[in-house]
Amino acid sequence: TPVYCKYQFYKTPVHKTEGQPHGTHVYFQDINVILLGALCPNDLKEYLAGPPMVVEVHDRDLKSEEYSRKPTLFGEDPLDTCLNLQALISPKQTENNPFESHNKMWDPYGVAQVSFADLLLGHTYLNLFVPIHSCKPKPTGQGHDSRNRKVVGFRVPTDHLQHGPMPMGNYLEANSLLKLRVDLAVPLHFRTEAPDQDLVGTQFGLIIFVFDSRKTFLLHSLLQDITMINAKALDLDSYPLRNIQQILSAFKMRVKVQDQLDLDVLTGFHLLDGKIHLFILEGLADQGLRRLWESHQSRIPKSEHGKYKVLYNSQLLFHHRLYADLETILYHVHLFKPLSLLMKHSQLYVRNVVPQDAFQALVRLHYICHHSTKLKDVVTRDLLPSSAMIKCLSQEFGMPISQEELSDEKQLALPPHPAPNLEDLRSRKSTLTFEIHAHQEPRKRFTYSQDYLSAMVEPYDWEAEQKKAEKKSRQTWLTASGFQVPGLHSHHPRLPPVGQTEEEWKENALYANVLEPVLDRKSWGWAQRHMDFDLYKKPPPFLKLPSSSALKP
Repeated sequence: TPVYCKYQFYKTPVHKTEGQPHGTHVYFQDINVILLGALCPNDLKEYLAGPPMVVEVHDRDLKSEEYSRKPTLFGEDPLDTCLNLQALISPKQTENNPFESHNKMWDPYGVAQVSFADLLLGHTYLNLFVPIHSCKPKPTGQGHDSRNRKVVGFRVPTDHLQHGPMPMGNYLEANSLLKLRVDLAVPLHFRTEAPDQDLVGTQFGLIIFVFDSRKTFLLHSLLQDITMINAKALDLDSYPLRNIQQILSAFKMRVKVQDQLDLDVLTGFHLLDGKIHLFILEGLADQGLRRLWESHQSRIPKSEHGKYKVLYNSQLLFHHRLYADLETILYHVHLFKPLSLLMKHSQLYVRNVVPQDAFQALVRLHYICHHSTKLKDVVTRDLLPSSAMIKCLSQEFGMPISQEELSDEKQLALPPHPAPNLEDLRSRKSTLTFEIHAHQEPRKRFTYSQDYLSAMVEPYDWEAEQKKAEKKSRQTWLTASGFQVPGLHSHHPRLPPVGQTEEEWKENALYANVLEPVLDRKSWGWAQRHMDFDLYKKPPPFLKLPSSSALKP
């Protein structure tokens, strides 16, 4: 089909250009008018400052008539007699609905990412030259050439799609560029001095901390600030700090925090790998997040400010949380190997070795830790990993977090009983009060009524029960083959173990000092030219024995 482009600006309808003939230079002359005045100013500002818009360049779509299938009746296809043979059906062929993709087929295309962040600086026009990249390959079996399948020793044509998709385009190798122009009637000016009162308290901010693992003071102070802010939001600030940390460490989010925009809790994740600590936190911009920033600024001396990295911008506001669907309020991820060393594994870049979500999380977090200097660049380049990426990263490369790695006082000790949830926490203040008082005075009994003994509960020895639970769990770890932890490994199954030292990749290193030519390629002199031609001379047809005089008795 002719070349065309397709994109979607914010929530407007998808725009598709008219097709143009193929060539080295394709001119679309396409104009798309969008009325920005009809959009919400705050939503528009967040969209322009966020990830770039994706423009699809379709230059290798096959015509629809080439996808037509030949209709057949049951019994005409040679495979109809082997319907019960499971070896003929691959798992990838069952991932798609054949009726939905009857006359459809996936075609590769180019991708150009267009950023509008400069419009927020007051520019009225942009002349952009954006490189074109290849799109992601189709993960399912749709689009693969499955015209022939092997049946009991011979191949039978199945008369599926008449043609397979075209190969992926080499856009970068061909220096392909997408040129476009953006014009504004008037410059964009967003009012910041008088914000909308309906939006106050419902906009979220973001902050990123990156520091060395040896700075334990910064880690403990940051964890304490996060704990106190979340405790105040959940009406737990009247209890001792130790008990609050024990509850929040295993707090299960059974109610969507997205539905409660005024809940002033800090959500996000904490990544540690033995060398660095990374915190990506989000919360109400004018409340909890601002208090965390001010507390951090006042607690840390000025001499220490340049020894770690903090990315924060109070002008970047969001209307929803990114990490509200994680299992806990603060999700901890402990990598079995430092992030910088994981990125040097050559096997990591082989397709299908690790899940794509885990790979994307590693790449984005590595760039944030070692290359990003501004929060605006992190948001604009779409470097923030999603919650699904963080969960996949923890499953693939995560390890259990020991108590000493987070706090010397065991701040995040997990209680053996189920933790309270957000739904019934406010209605069960009395129950939480009873539990915490019982921890403080273990030898006394408490009751809700002096007249009925049924309301009195035996005292709960926290430490004894915790030791008993740990001993019982350790017994279940030992199996017939030794020490095993299901789901958690000291090294990734498809990457080399941690103990093996892996050298950093050097281009053409094997050709110079390791691999040698099989044959000696040195040149012969003119006086030795006959030796060069006699190397591959045919042997004589018969071997002659030496003369009898040469044989010894």
